[in-house]
Amino acid sequence: MQKRRAPAIMAAVASVAAVVAYCVMPPRPFPDRLAFIPEEMTIIDNKFYDLPQWAAQWHTPDAALNTLGHMNSARVPYFDDAWRRELGGTNGSFLDVGCGGGLLTNALAARGYKLTAVDPSTNSLVAARQQAAEELPTARRPEFLEGTCYALPAADGALDGVVMSDVLEHFHDLRAAVGEVYRVLRPGGVFVFDTINRSYFSWFVLIVLLEKIAGGIPAGTHDWRLFITPDEVEQLLNSTGFEVGPRTDLVGMRPEDPSDTSKGFVQDPSDVSATYLWWARKPL
Repeated sequence: MQKRRAPAIMAAVASVAAVVAYCVMPPRPFPDRLAFIPEEMTIIDNKFYDLPQWAAQWHTPDAALNTLGHMNSARVPYFDDAWRRELGGTNGSFLDVGCGGGLLTNALAARGYKLTAVDPSTNSLVAARQQAAEELPTARRPEFLEGTCYALPAADGALDGVVMSDVLEHFHDLRAAVGEVYRVLRPGGVFVFDTINRSYFSWFVLIVLLEKIAGGIPAGTHDWRLFITPDEVEQLLNSTGFEVGPRTDLVGMRPEDPSDTSKGFVQDPSDVSATYLWWARKPL
């Protein structure tokens, strides 16, 4: 009897071990994150933001997408400080690429920036315009346009600043997307962004805990292999022609209270293992 049960027991142990390994160990990264990665090679679903049931959540308290707004307490001051410091104020023309439901766009507009925003999701843009109409005076409302990051709605050298927030980690062609940012910025223009680091910590927290176990992030929202390390971002920006901000300006973000993210996020210069903020300038 014991001999007959042994293979079944071993098979069960092997199955459990496989599950544990799948949860604990991240997948093998792409050989070159900066190269073009065909969509069929990834598991990310960038189209789910246009589903009405998800797009409606951008400004719904405690909804998954609205959680991104809690990060504004760390993002907005960083982007605002970088633009004011490097550009001398809020005057000029600015573009938010991948604006989604306008969580960041409208917050920056409230600080005096004249913004255009672009996103491929029609339904997300509806949510963005609705929030702007409810919270901003007419003169400060951004212009929200449907479009792609690979063909930005601006002439060469037309913009003073560009922001991408939680966007770079969704791109299949990083060089083309960042090349468009470089094209539309004027000499001296400033690109600010935040993205997710490809680290064991980001795998375990964002993918294993929040997506697979807790279900707080919809499946397909991210592909860990598309996350980008700071070294890769620096290489990408330098090769495009940007002057990258100093490493002392590379800043992480973390919840002020890990048990309740609705209390907001704070900047953490000591830890960029999850998400991080940075900036770069198009040379004069």
